[in-house]
Amino acid sequence: MNDLGHDLYHQTLMARSRAPRFAGVADAATGVGEGRNPMCGDRVRVSLRCVEGRLTEVRHETRGCAICQASADLMAEALSGAARDDVAALTSEFEEVVTVEGATTVRFMMFRPLVRQKSRRRCATLPWSALAEALAEQGVKTDG
Repeated sequence: MNDLGHDLYHQTLMARSRAPRFAGVADAATGVGEGRNPMCGDRVRVSLRCVEGRLTEVRHETRGCAICQASADLMAEALSGAARDDVAALTSEFEEVVTVEGATTVRFMMFRPLVRQKSRRRCATLPWSALAEALAEQGVKTDG
């Protein structure tokens, strides 16, 4: 990985883990999901409000490593305001970035180094699993 990629990875993840913009609980949440990673102690709770097919608010309560915290916050940012029908595509986009060498997706590029760090992938995907649980309460699938 080039220095620019490493710098973006480090700077973005550290900034979002230190000062998350979407931490907290969604007002009048219509779905809640939780995830735990006992291997490293990460815990995530995602709450969301869905109104007329749109995620009007996505929030997270995350205790864990910088990767998990940043992933939760960037996920909440990407999905706030998104149509419920677009969630599966965004989830696939994120999964591609962390699992496929040479993925071309730009939105989550700061997570590309995880392609080579398999042991840390669960830290990044845990918030997305909690999101899937929150949406399942409403009959929405995130796995395409």
